[in-house]
Amino acid sequence: MKGRHEVIGGLLLAGALSAYGAMGDCEPPGTPPGVPDGAIAPEEELQQASGEVQNYVAETQDFLACLEARERSLGEDITDEQRADIVTTYNAAVESMQALADDFNEQVRRYREQLDGQ
Repeated sequence: MKGRHEVIGGLLLAGALSAYGAMGDCEPPGTPPGVPDGAIAPEEELQQASGEVQNYVAETQDFLACLEARERSLGEDITDEQRADIVTTYNAAVESMQALADDFNEQVRRYREQLDGQ
């Protein structure tokens, strides 16, 4: 099940990447993983999602570091458009990562609530 934040974050990142096109050698993270519904998902499914979320966050952090290095490598020759594209892409990646983390944390909270209700 895809959470609302995951879809929005993925769309933001995809839009930003299409705006900039080639980001040098920076490899953007893949599609954010699905987050199961914590109210009904078994613990094993949430544990698997946890690993996928951690991998996505790590890929995104690598991408952000690459964007920072790309901006530095352009130095004083960077155009206003290049800078704006890098900043837009960077911000979208951060938003996507944060939306996924927020969605996952919400589902963990829902899982714990249903356990407390048993």
